Amino acid sequence: MNIKAFTLVELLVAITILSILGTISIIYFFNSLWETRDSSRVSDLNNIVTNLELYYTQESRLPEPDNATDITYQWSIAWKQGLFWSGVVQKIKNFGLDIPKDPKYGNQYVYSVTNNEKEYQVWGVYEKLKSIDAITWIAQSNFSVETAYVVWNFNQIMVRSLVWDTYHYIATPSIVASDLSSTWVLDIITGRKLVYHEFFNLPSSYSWFTDTNRWFNFNVSDPIVFTGSVTELKTKQGLNSFINKLRYIYATTPTESFDKYISFLQEEWVSKIKKFLKKQYNVDFPYAFSCNDLFLSGEALENGFYKIDPDGDGPLWVQEVYCDIWDDNKAWTKIDGNHLGAVDGSFWTWTDISTYYHTLYNTYGDTTIMSLANPSASWFVWHIVGDQLSNYEVHFDDFSLVDAWDKIRMTLWVADETDGWWSNTTSLNPQASYMFHNRVYYTDGTFSLNWVEKILETASVWWKNWKKIQVEHIVKKEPQSFAWYIWVDAEDTKDLYFSWVELELYRF
Repeated sequence: MNIKAFTLVELLVAITILSILGTISIIYFFNSLWETRDSSRVSDLNNIVTNLELYYTQESRLPEPDNATDITYQWSIAWKQGLFWSGVVQKIKNFGLDIPKDPKYGNQYVYSVTNNEKEYQVWGVYEKLKSIDAITWIAQSNFSVETAYVVWNFNQIMVRSLVWDTYHYIATPSIVASDLSSTWVLDIITGRKLVYHEFFNLPSSYSWFTDTNRWFNFNVSDPIVFTGSVTELKTKQGLNSFINKLRYIYATTPTESFDKYISFLQEEWVSKIKKFLKKQYNVDFPYAFSCNDLFLSGEALENGFYKIDPDGDGPLWVQEVYCDIWDDNKAWTKIDGNHLGAVDGSFWTWTDISTYYHTLYNTYGDTTIMSLANPSASWFVWHIVGDQLSNYEVHFDDFSLVDAWDKIRMTLWVADETDGWWSNTTSLNPQASYMFHNRVYYTDGTFSLNWVEKILETASVWWKNWKKIQVEHIVKKEPQSFAWYIWVDAEDTKDLYFSWVELELYRF
């Protein structure tokens, strides 16, 4: 009689398959439970937020949390951390009779409000963190790893505390603590007790049910961004100090890699901070510090003259400046201009940029100094180049007012046509070979070069037509001096008439 039975190998294969199927079933089962509870939490928190926003629209403030704990700085409240419970529900009124609770632990959700009663955060837990493999969860005793889940309108940058007549701005990406054994805001921040969205640290009210002691490592030794009066903050020096400290704090914590903070700390920093302070704390800056501020705020969309307060010292020091809004949308501010011309054949200048000397001379053979004429005047000086190559130069040796990343704009004006006022002059030959370039010499002995070739633009100034050749140069580092050159093929140009050199300095 033949008895059929499974071999040991077949039994092991069957057991392995059943184990895998069982494991998969358990995973799906627990996934289903976690997803259901997480969906319930998301729905609860969204419902809470909807009603908080409605209450704020009606009352212009947010209700105080239940069982609130005051988080303080020098005995001044920074925020209140508590629960979304019966007291809040009664104030909201239209919320309904059921107070939402965590579907797994049965506790109320955490609710915090800043001292200005405008900003809030509502916290819960989120069980299903998708970045962790479900098999790993099964291997753990708890079968799950809770992470913080939050909805908010809090700025996530800082809170403001008023102590007597002094304002203190304190960097904090959260207004919920995982441990309330100390209610001093500096202890919470420096002790790594802040709770942050999607991290493995949970609000203190969850300490009865699960581990709340995991850290969010926002451990700065000094989170105070600014201390002083609002008037001081409105000055350029005060705002720069504020910006530098805030940038330093967030650039040395894990938040520097988060999209929110990368966006906040990046370009257009001054304008973003000014908008932020105005929106969050009603700090109004009466004047822009620069043309770029005006451009970003939408107040200056065209080239022209605008009022700015470059030092932030108040209306007595407000200046009217020319804003170059169209220049690659960089909104450069014209801070100085230097003009060279000739009166009665003698060289002269009027300037705001200090210059020790400037010359225009031919470096090939003919050493005659060629004068420059003011296009608003009737004087003219002409120079016959002859059949030779010519290289003319202008030097500016005192560049003490120029900073790195300023822009120098150099313009050469040439008579475009001969008339009764400008006899014995000829225009530049369109076929002439020439190169117009400038150099910025730096204190470390290096220089940078920029140039144009055969670019002529016609401009009408004081009822006369002119050709202008323009070069722009951005200073890369600490400058020492500046030189302008034009190289000309005299055989094509014949009589050459330079009439005007203009040097402008712009700051972004």
